[in-house]
Amino acid sequence: MADKVIVKDQNVLGGEAVFRGTRVPFQALLDYLEHGKTLQAFLDQFPSVTREGAIAALEEAKIQNTSAEGPRHPGALHGKLHVGAEFFEALSAEEWPSDL
Repeated sequence: MADKVIVKDQNVLGGEAVFRGTRVPFQALLDYLEHGKTLQAFLDQFPSVTREGAIAALEEAKIQNTSAEGPRHPGALHGKLHVGAEFFEALSAEEWPSDL
């Protein structure tokens, strides 16, 4: 799918999941959130990632982490990425756009 925000390419960081059009690993965003940092702190550190792109990536990861049978094991997404509810809960309500 061409609109995916999280992409893998063996020529970019050895195939690690990154934000489309950047060399910024998606795992970096998850690490920020896991350690209690804000989305804005991540965006300040990685200006090539837009707020909309970061939120879309989290939504994409959330969707990919769920199947018809229910939630998969958190480590199942993107191989070595560990995505679980705690990452999504780390974002405060005011950081999510009202239209999501």
